Amino acid sequence: MSQSKYTRTAKVFISSTFMDMNEDRDYLNHFIFPKIKEYCRNRYIDFIPIDLRWGITEEESSNGLVVNSCLSEINGCRPFFIGILGGRYGWCPDKNDLNIIDSNLVKDVEWIKSCLEERLSITEIEIRYAVLRDMDMPHATFFLRNSNICHPDNFYEISGSDANTKLQALKDAIKSQKKYKYFSYDNPEELGELIYDEIIRFIDSEFPNENCDKEQAIIRPHIETLKRRISYLDLSYMFPTIDSAWERGAQFFIIFGDDGSGTSTVLAEYLSYLQNSDRNQKVIYFDFEAVPFGINPIHAYTEFMMLDKNLQSKENGATICIDNSSILNADEAASLCYLLKYSGNKNRYLITLSNNCSMGMEIIFSGIQLEFLTICRLLNNETGIKRFVISYAQKFGKKFSEDQLKLISTTSTITNPTDLKILLDSIINYGYYDTLDKYIKTLIDSCTDNYSQKNYRASVFFNKMLDEYIQIFDKIDLSQQFLNILQCIALLNGVSERVLIEGLEISLQDWSLIRPAVMKFCKGTTERLYLVKLQWELEVIKFQTAKISAPILMKLLNYLFHKSIDNHSVLVIFFQINRLYSGINTLSESDKDEFIELGHKIIDKLYLPSEFNLLTGEDINYLCTISTRLLDKKQFIKFIKHKITKGITEICEYLTKIANYFEANNRLDYAADCYSLLSELLRDKHPKLSLIFKAQSYLIKGNPSKAIHILKQSGLNGGNPISNFFRHINGSYMDFQMSCLLANSCLLKSYLLKCDFENAINIYGKLLKRIYSIDDKGEWINSF
Repeated sequence: MSQSKYTRTAKVFISSTFMDMNEDRDYLNHFIFPKIKEYCRNRYIDFIPIDLRWGITEEESSNGLVVNSCLSEINGCRPFFIGILGGRYGWCPDKNDLNIIDSNLVKDVEWIKSCLEERLSITEIEIRYAVLRDMDMPHATFFLRNSNICHPDNFYEISGSDANTKLQALKDAIKSQKKYKYFSYDNPEELGELIYDEIIRFIDSEFPNENCDKEQAIIRPHIETLKRRISYLDLSYMFPTIDSAWERGAQFFIIFGDDGSGTSTVLAEYLSYLQNSDRNQKVIYFDFEAVPFGINPIHAYTEFMMLDKNLQSKENGATICIDNSSILNADEAASLCYLLKYSGNKNRYLITLSNNCSMGMEIIFSGIQLEFLTICRLLNNETGIKRFVISYAQKFGKKFSEDQLKLISTTSTITNPTDLKILLDSIINYGYYDTLDKYIKTLIDSCTDNYSQKNYRASVFFNKMLDEYIQIFDKIDLSQQFLNILQCIALLNGVSERVLIEGLEISLQDWSLIRPAVMKFCKGTTERLYLVKLQWELEVIKFQTAKISAPILMKLLNYLFHKSIDNHSVLVIFFQINRLYSGINTLSESDKDEFIELGHKIIDKLYLPSEFNLLTGEDINYLCTISTRLLDKKQFIKFIKHKITKGITEICEYLTKIANYFEANNRLDYAADCYSLLSELLRDKHPKLSLIFKAQSYLIKGNPSKAIHILKQSGLNGGNPISNFFRHINGSYMDFQMSCLLANSCLLKSYLLKCDFENAINIYGKLLKRIYSIDDKGEWINSF
């Protein structure tokens, strides 16, 4: 059956001989086809190259299925075909290799038999069947390797032999026809460039860009990513758990598991189950990984939910499936939790979460009532794994023998689709039939070492995959760049592609070769890339020595700071260089001086109130930590004094925020001096408020008695009815109440520190009274 524009799948059959073309086909598999896949992915097209160097089992071969399988795959790949010829004519099947014929080949059986009688090679049969016989293949191109290139003797047929004569006749037939292009090439790199251009031309012609309105443009990426989530597993046994939660009136259900455990797979399968069932509630799917480059993910979610197509009825609401919220940072997670908590009561939310993510912590602390389904071992039986392996391999025209299937499906440590797909991709891209069994066993052994720790086994498998890619990139001198990129992704945990390309000074050509391999280990958007599994981060960091890593990170740090692209990444890299690489001892003397100088520039810039107010809590923690390492307490207070603005409100917000984060980092001496500075700055214009911050300073220094004494003298701990009245008249009622609130908070902590629980309870009552004097809009109610 031929492909159509509506399937959005581009299967391309690659026909060539094997022995003399392995290097060329390896180059295509490793560097060119992944680039085409990325291009197609952005166009919502599934690109599948069919490379039959292996995939026909010994049993099929002995039963005469070789010719049948090859020609059937050609039919499945129409309208795309690539033919590559070098100096060999290839294997010639005989009539015993045609014992079984698919129904779609019956009409061609006599023609095929005539080819076998002429002792044509399987490569010539493929080329003639696909293209030269009827010349009706819509998209085909041929590539002929120049014969003057030096190769081993066994890469060429013997001059004057029957095979050589047939090969030359085939090449002449290709050159003499006028419908399809043919190109000559010298090496794999040149072949790769030519094939890339031709296949992109095929795809653009067969799948022209479609015009769509704004709503379609927003929704479509989510629809397409959902299509890719569908697996080959039967997960219906999990669905009653979710259904019963809805029946009990649950509004929020979490599918929870380790990174890469298959939570997105379960969500996609359940969503498909919902859409196929007779339910009148709308189902909406939103994937944070599908948010386009440069778009704030929360703004994208809000805009998505406001589309006409996604508006919910007040009577029924909708089942809203939210995927990959684990990639959100703490501030984004907090914003999403707020939106969810105050959404319509009729909506039901199905959310995927992984361990140790900001969203998980925020949703728990938000007080939202949750029900959970924890994914531990999604691939939990041999039958399920076999079904998955057979279906996945079939997509690429591959078939495993029973022994190979048994070996893969009984691997105890492959428990989720993520690991299994990485394993299968490596096997499918392996191009040497004779050593395939040994290669599969090597991969399986890397998953089943003698250590019992789960994370260690996962690391061994990951390191094996990493080693393979390093060997591949060694051939084109890009292994160091590949490792540098993975390390930066591991450290920054959400870095954009643009930062990696520009900051590490990677050419676009090199990036196009490296990116597909990087994406094997990553998830996220082009704006924010993450390693799929948390335990991989440390493995990547350990892969390179500090002497290699630190200068690379210094280069990226300089780029980020001077381009003013991302303050968060600047702080993370600076912090990580200092923490992970024994301080700065691994840097050269010049780099060490530059590192310290840059650190001072960072804090000088980011402590400006205009910059500081834009930092997230995590970033302020980093900044405060860096400050204490570069400046002692006296230097810091002098430094921060020069950053103070003139407005009293701004001064209070700025210094209390800094002090709070120093306190959170257990640098109490810095926090206390910040409050002392604040007290000093407010002494003349706001003496009462000055006393509060002075008391706070004493409290942090561990002197609660002094703090209590100061607050009692201020009169703010209990207030004075007469002064309250006049302050109300003079319009400063709100300021006074806020001062009392702060004072009582400080008093409460002071009494608790002294273990004076009687006074603590008394002050707590006053504190509550003042808190209840604030209405739901945050305004003071002008009476007690």
